[in-house]
Amino acid sequence: MKLSFKEEIKEDYGNFLKALTNIFIFLPYYFSVSKIIKTIFSPWKNLIFYQQKRGFNLSEWLSVKFSNLISRLIGFSLRISLLIIFAFIQTFYIILVPFLILSYWLLLPFTFSIKLIKPRQNQYQQLKDQFIKTHLANPKNLPQVEEWFLMAISKKKKKWWHLENLLSIPPCAKDWSKGFTPLLDQYVVDLTSSSYQNKIKDILGRKKEIDIIERSLIKEEDNNVLIVGEVGVGKRAILDGLAKRIYHGTSHSLLAYKRVLLLNLEKLAANFNDQKKIEFFFEKLLKEAIQAGNIILAIDNLDRYVTSQSGHIDLSIPLVTLGGSNKLEIIAFTTPYHYQKYIDPNKNIVDLFSKIELNEVSKEAAEKILLARALKDEKIYHLPITYETIRLILNKSQYYITKIPFPEKAIDLLENVFVAASENKAHQITNELVDKILEEITGAPVEIDNNLRIKLTQINQLIGRRILAQDEAVNQIATALQRAYLLRGQRKKPLASLLFLGPTGVGKTETAKTISKILMGEKNEIIRLDMANFQQNKDEEKLIGSFEDNESGYLSEKITKTPYNLLLIDEIEKARPNLRNLFLTILDEGYFTNSRGERIDCKNLIIVATSNAGAKYLIEKGEKIDQAEFTNYLQEANIFLPEFLNRFDKIIVFKPLTKESIIIIAQAKIKDIISQLNNQYQIKINVTSQFLTNLVNQKYNPAFGARGLEKLLQTEIGEKVASLVINNKIPPTREISLSY
Repeated sequence: MKLSFKEEIKEDYGNFLKALTNIFIFLPYYFSVSKIIKTIFSPWKNLIFYQQKRGFNLSEWLSVKFSNLISRLIGFSLRISLLIIFAFIQTFYIILVPFLILSYWLLLPFTFSIKLIKPRQNQYQQLKDQFIKTHLANPKNLPQVEEWFLMAISKKKKKWWHLENLLSIPPCAKDWSKGFTPLLDQYVVDLTSSSYQNKIKDILGRKKEIDIIERSLIKEEDNNVLIVGEVGVGKRAILDGLAKRIYHGTSHSLLAYKRVLLLNLEKLAANFNDQKKIEFFFEKLLKEAIQAGNIILAIDNLDRYVTSQSGHIDLSIPLVTLGGSNKLEIIAFTTPYHYQKYIDPNKNIVDLFSKIELNEVSKEAAEKILLARALKDEKIYHLPITYETIRLILNKSQYYITKIPFPEKAIDLLENVFVAASENKAHQITNELVDKILEEITGAPVEIDNNLRIKLTQINQLIGRRILAQDEAVNQIATALQRAYLLRGQRKKPLASLLFLGPTGVGKTETAKTISKILMGEKNEIIRLDMANFQQNKDEEKLIGSFEDNESGYLSEKITKTPYNLLLIDEIEKARPNLRNLFLTILDEGYFTNSRGERIDCKNLIIVATSNAGAKYLIEKGEKIDQAEFTNYLQEANIFLPEFLNRFDKIIVFKPLTKESIIIIAQAKIKDIISQLNNQYQIKINVTSQFLTNLVNQKYNPAFGARGLEKLLQTEIGEKVASLVINNKIPPTREISLSY
């Protein structure tokens, strides 16, 4: 709504008076008047001297008393001087205010005539129209983009006279209340120093958590805080946010002159090999912090320093002894797993801290954080980004990036996209670029590009080139995989889950390997589990890790390393109940939890389970196999429960191989064998169809399917050719014919 002439004058004059008032409030803050009055007789920078030797010594006692008196006199003199300077400036300002008000009214006609040239309302509307033009792709999202514009306007730098800006200036004499910490300074990073604060960005979306920490720190007792959260949930960002508040003077008044020091205990441990020496030196550091009287000490990975287990350093005694001082606050960090394993058993350490659990932010909160961060990145990289692309980054980071929680994973993807666009000298952030960067991060296809589309379109032919005599099974697999990729990103379950049933040697395992090579590349190494090797009660620990040994487990490590992969579970009917339940969870929920409490995401896996169960039934039925009939048989025979079979997207039955099928497979395999021999001996080998037919009829056992067929062919053909070569019976034509 456009303001009237009178209303605009009234608003501007109100802002002018507010500026004068804010300056009046700012001056006592800037000169630390309240703090100086409270500490008027305190020592200079908390410089207090103590008697070093036991027993009474008059000379030393007098020296200490005199030194402390001098320290207090210096402190008193400097503080009184600063108060005098403040009183002079504040008095001068009060006298100046009436003249400033008079000048405002005298200059009003000139300033207002300038505003008439470019009305304020027109400026606002132009900014809004331009913002919507560059940030909206779909008209249905107009309300969200308008709300985003309001956020952008509110984030614009306020006038210098706003109280928030004035109070963000660090006050004079802030370091006068700081004690000397020469030892501690060698092992810390001062998060409240100007050099550190100038490097970090604003902390978004964690106001509630920082407020809780502040309230805990200012308590008279139990004022130490232990923040428990998963890796990447933003523990360090919260610490930075607290330090930023203290630095800019926006924290609680009791924290206003504190120093937040991040302690590097690894550096301390590297300098001392002896446990007792480390403990003694750590105690000296804590005493120095207590003496300073204004230290908030941050300790990362507290779990490493409260137990004597192998690979840890136990500093529990000095922590418990000195950590309860009301002149020192400690903020420590750990993960839920390490808290449960190392900290919870130590009651003294548990009692020392107030525990604060830090959880992943909601998707809605993550969106607001991402929109705010995007505004900053647009200014840095001079590139616009639409609301729709922000939503794409949010949704796809949630689905594809599983090792990092919100909002960090969305922010990381946003930053990578802006960097890539800047490097490529793009004019705007596109959805295609988001997909490209996400594929680089995860190694998984995010969208079906032309290359993948061709593979999926031709996948039945591509599989059929390697898997012969199983046309019906191959077509079912192709259909299931095509559907799985089309639904990609729309469900929480694994990308695809297939159960291959059939006798041994019919191509089940080879089909799984073939799928991996086609969709994930020839060099891809599948994750293979043979259930025959997991028959002990504790074999589950091999896969998901052991709480006692702090191991994450084979399956956890493999999936974390290559989340887009094929998991092959051979002979799943042999899996013990605990492992079968694990696989049920993966098939149903799309993840499992390892021994460390880490969530292992399986949404990007193609899971293939194979089983020889019911092989005798299949062989007896031969070509007349009905899949529904066969699955009913497996349930009635208590081989598989219905709830287990129903978890799979598709159950595929591989038919037993007939002699005719074996001959077809043999003809395909023999080409490779002949090619190898031809290259090795520089000869030409011809094998008649009768040779293969007789070979299969006389020496091949159909009960093993195609398994061992290649070895049989290598033996029969390779040995005959080798014998001819050794005995110099190669004809001059260099051509050999093999026949029965």
